[in-house]
Amino acid sequence: MCAQTLILRASLLQQHLLLLAVLIFSLSWDPVIADDLDPQSELSGGNHIELSQSGEDHIFQSIQQGYGNLIAAIQADSANGAVITSVADGSQIQINQSGSANQTNLQLEGSLHKLDINQTGVSNLLEADISGNAMQLNIEQAGIDQSLAVNQSGVQHIAMITQAGVGNEAILTQAGDNNFAELSQDGIENLAAILQNGSGNRASLIQTGTGNHCDITQNGDFNLAEVLHHGDHNFTSIEQQGSFLNAVVRIFGDNQSMQIRQIQ
Repeated sequence: MCAQTLILRASLLQQHLLLLAVLIFSLSWDPVIADDLDPQSELSGGNHIELSQSGEDHIFQSIQQGYGNLIAAIQADSANGAVITSVADGSQIQINQSGSANQTNLQLEGSLHKLDINQTGVSNLLEADISGNAMQLNIEQAGIDQSLAVNQSGVQHIAMITQAGVGNEAILTQAGDNNFAELSQDGIENLAAILQNGSGNRASLIQTGTGNHCDITQNGDFNLAEVLHHGDHNFTSIEQQGSFLNAVVRIFGDNQSMQIRQIQ
């Protein structure tokens, strides 16, 4: 065998070994995902998910589209679930669930939302549909079979909701701009509904006891409604249309009823 043939075969062998080394390196290299990218990078949406689960039978599903979003979730104990669909920019979601069979379902559109959700206990449910810009939602649910439905659209609404006890139910809808809602229920099978449509409205609702029911509806601007139920089986309905209307109701005791309607 001539020297030129040996040199040619050695060169081909080196090329094959180099190609094999490159192939092995590429297979062992972890792919770059959105979590690893700089949120300010122009090459990526910079979305990030942090998930910690302990216990058994948890479910976590997330779809994110947009830019610079963060989801941080912790699930402990058993059979808790979170399903998130986010088509948003610059939004933050924090979820902490412990206990059994708690469920959070979220749909987001828009930008700059901030959600902080804590559920402890058994079979508590949150369903939220958020759209628009700069919404803030703080949720605390503890106990058994709490149910909460939230729908916010517009700009810069704030909602702070707490439920504890057994079988309480709340519905919150805010549309327009810069509305604020605070809702707290502690007891058994209380029912609350707040609807605000307009700008600068404020609603505060507190119920403690059993079987209380309150509906607040505000259409207009800069209206104020405050309701306190402390007792059992009390009922209040407030409807305000117009601007700068105020209604304050405080009930202590049982089986009392109040209905207010103001229209300008």
